[in-house]
Amino acid sequence: MGANYFDTANSYGIGKSEAALGTALAGKRARALIATKFGNRVGEGENEMGTSRAHIVEACEASLGDCRPTTSISTRFTGPIA
Repeated sequence: MGANYFDTANSYGIGKSEAALGTALAGKRARALIATKFGNRVGEGENEMGTSRAHIVEACEASLGDCRPTTSISTRFTGPIA
């Protein structure tokens, strides 16, 4: 594995990027550091963007499900705080 740091976001392809990363890292996740971001719009609902508690929790849970890490992942907010 030449690279072990992967930066993605739940808004990249509405989660498809994270799902593809999870598949690509099958069997190698223990050696990978996955960083994901939240805050960008991922749907039409009022809690599907921004820094509401609901969106943060949903974004983190979706990222964990999509990336399927064997350990935790790093998350961070990108965008203006409203």
